[in-house]
Amino acid sequence: MIVKIGTKKAGSYIDFIKHNPCEILEILSKGFNNSKAVYVAAVMGEQGYNITDFNICTENIGKREPLAVLKIEMRANNGSKVKFG
Repeated sequence: MIVKIGTKKAGSYIDFIKHNPCEILEILSKGFNNSKAVYVAAVMGEQGYNITDFNICTENIGKREPLAVLKIEMRANNGSKVKFG
């Protein structure tokens, strides 16, 4: 499942992931949303997912400074869907 972090509160993304468990979780964000993505990944790490890979790069948007782009890949601890509650 791919989750693109945007303008919603971090809790909304966490609730979405909890209600839609999956084996592999990919969190994507750009710019000022990167800190929110790190927070969501940290919370999900406590909820049964492990970070397997991450990538940080830049995206030139034609402005003075490029945007930082973050991609965090996580896998369920037991290799299958995580069950909450």
